[in-house]
Amino acid sequence: MTVPASDTIPRQTALQRWLRINQHAKPIVYAQVYQTADVFNINYWLEIVFSAGIAALGLALNSQPSSLARC
Repeated sequence: MTVPASDTIPRQTALQRWLRINQHAKPIVYAQVYQTADVFNINYWLEIVFSAGIAALGLALNSQPSSLARC
């Protein structure tokens, strides 16, 4: 895997600096995740389903009809 030149790596946001995310390591981490993801593995799909379920639950709990919000 080749790492992009330093001039093609975008600037860090304040959140990335706060979380200490190394911009130069991101492409390497992305490549490792891509190489290890196996779409035929049940654990991969369980993570996807549970992540989607948690996200949907969060959206459902945070979306109140406007008539209930006034109470």
